[in-house]
Amino acid sequence: MIYSAVQKSRKEQHKGVIKLRWTDSEADNFNGTIGAFQPETVTVEEETNYAYREVKLNEKQSRGEMIAAVIESKFSKDDQIAMLVNEGDGIPEHEQEIQEFQNFRAFAKALVDEEV
Repeated sequence: MIYSAVQKSRKEQHKGVIKLRWTDSEADNFNGTIGAFQPETVTVEEETNYAYREVKLNEKQSRGEMIAAVIESKFSKDDQIAMLVNEGDGIPEHEQEIQEFQNFRAFAKALVDEEV
């Protein structure tokens, strides 16, 4: 989680680097469309900060590489491999993890497609 005293936009591009931002609640409640970016507000000692997740991308990366970077901000490659191995084993916790991954994967695709 990144915190900033300045409210920032969803996308920032400078010298070939693209920064994409989203909130956990936005990703968790993804319904198929990317809405307006509204960072979460956190007040600490009477100072307002804005909380969000951020990934830095290179504008020369392919769509797939960008999507992978967003996904890997939440699920490491090892996590992804473990989910593949555990898929279909009948353990409810594993099925829930896989569903959470698939939902975030759909969010990552929509985010990249909408903003890049």
